[in-house]
Amino acid sequence: MVRHKDRFSHDISDVEWLTVAGNDGWVVFTRDKNIRLRPIERDALISAKVAVFVFTGGNASGVETTEAIVHALPKVDRFLKLNAPPFICRITANGQVESLLTIKT
Repeated sequence: MVRHKDRFSHDISDVEWLTVAGNDGWVVFTRDKNIRLRPIERDALISAKVAVFVFTGGNASGVETTEAIVHALPKVDRFLKLNAPPFICRITANGQVESLLTIKT
């Protein structure tokens, strides 16, 4: 696991780090619910073929977020096996995984 702040400076653009993520084949977990709504970021993750999972559990604590993601990991793994990136899925507070954006390239 690579944490954003451990690899990148705080002022790196989303386009830059999404490109690195795609080039390195990373699976991205984020709390940025609006990543699919901002055209520049959406286009960057599509271009870089990034697999993105967005936690959408509202005001969940760090522990609650971690628990939901851990609970969702088997579903994440299944989704990754059945779908090639780029895509954006959400992980809900109860650990459900739902596709938000799938691009066939």
